[in-house]
Amino acid sequence: MFYQIEVTDNALIVRGQIPVDGLRTIEKLAKDSGFDMLDIGAAPALHATMVFVNKKSSVALRDSIAEKNRSLSAQQRWLQGTDTGVSSRAIFARMTSPAQDVSDLPIECHHPLDPDDFGRCYRLFQMFPEWRLRIKEMRRVSPQWASLVDHWNELEKLWESESSNGKRYSKLFARMAELLEHEEGV
Repeated sequence: MFYQIEVTDNALIVRGQIPVDGLRTIEKLAKDSGFDMLDIGAAPALHATMVFVNKKSSVALRDSIAEKNRSLSAQQRWLQGTDTGVSSRAIFARMTSPAQDVSDLPIECHHPLDPDDFGRCYRLFQMFPEWRLRIKEMRRVSPQWASLVDHWNELEKLWESESSNGKRYSKLFARMAELLEHEEGV
């Protein structure tokens, strides 16, 4: 297994496969370098396995990624940005390749599992509102997607309500869990 570590002013960036016993070494180096949290959104944008930051450096790092991507098309900016996840990438794949069979797009089986996932999907639809009008296309992806799509308006209202008053999305999480539990037969 081989991995590389790059330390910048704003982050400790790890690329490659990391053996489990290497995690402690990386964690110590990150702490010694002043980085105390993972930025999971920055990792794919930097083609990295892990990115460690601190609260201040995270903002600077994300700003530098946005600046680097500024000249790209809106779709490429989003795809190479820091607000992506597997469920929002599933939407992106379906909306940019609707003629493809679901089996051609393996990422499409991923549905939002929690409010963080839902939030990335919500913000994707804010960026591309014409895709929000086509959300029913996601019903074909899986029973879980179908259940969420059938209740998407309700879920959006919960997201908006809980994000506007600073709550931790407990109602949204509970409703998503209920819908997904029903479909998964848990």
